[in-house]
Amino acid sequence: MYKKILFIIITIFSLSSLSFCQTFGISGSKMWTNSSDLKNPIGFNILLEKNIFTSGKITLEYSYYQNKQGNYGHFSSGINPNIPIEENIESLAYLHSFEFALQYNFINFSDINLAVGGGFIVINLNQKNEGAVTKKISHFDDTRLGLVGLIQLETAESLLSPFSLFIVGKIKTTKSFVVTTEVTAPFGGAITYKTIQFGVKYNLDKMLNRI
Repeated sequence: MYKKILFIIITIFSLSSLSFCQTFGISGSKMWTNSSDLKNPIGFNILLEKNIFTSGKITLEYSYYQNKQGNYGHFSSGINPNIPIEENIESLAYLHSFEFALQYNFINFSDINLAVGGGFIVINLNQKNEGAVTKKISHFDDTRLGLVGLIQLETAESLLSPFSLFIVGKIKTTKSFVVTTEVTAPFGGAITYKTIQFGVKYNLDKMLNRI
C-alpha cells in the first residue's frame, strides 16, 4: 500500500509543478533493458523544466513503456496445488516512472547546446499474465527507487524559437526491495535501463509574453 501512496504523492507533486515550469516538452523513446519481461520497449515522455541559474535547470519527467509478449510453458502463480499443464501464456508488462534531474549546459555551440546531468527516479513496474487454457491470471506490482545519468543535445532557443529540438541518452538503474512468494517473480533484482529520446520543447514564458 505504501508504494501506491508514494506514487500518488509524486503524481500530485508533478501536476502541481506545472504552474511553475518554464518549458514543456514531449518525446518518443526507445528503451533497452536486461529484463526478459520488459525487454526493449518503445514509449513516450512528458517533461517540465525550470531554469535555476544561467547554465542549469531542473527537470521533472513522466515516462511510460509497455511490452507485450507470448510464451509457452507452465503457468505459475504462488503455490499451485494442481498439476500444471503447458499452455500459451500472454504477458503484458508496463512501466511508469517519474524522474527528477539536474542538468548543466556543459558546452554551448552556436546552434547546439550540450548538457549533462543526473538525478533520482521512481519506477512502478506491473505485469499481468494470463493462461490461454486455464484462464488463470496473475498480477505483479513493484515500485523501485533508482538513479539516472544523462547527456543531451538541444538546439539553441534562437534557432527555432519558441521551440527547440532535443535528443537525450540516459542510463538508469533500480533494485527491487520486494519479497515475493511467487514461484517465478517477474523483473528479478537489479535492472539497468538505457534509453534514447527524440523530442520537442516549447518555451512557455515566451508564449505568456505574447498574450
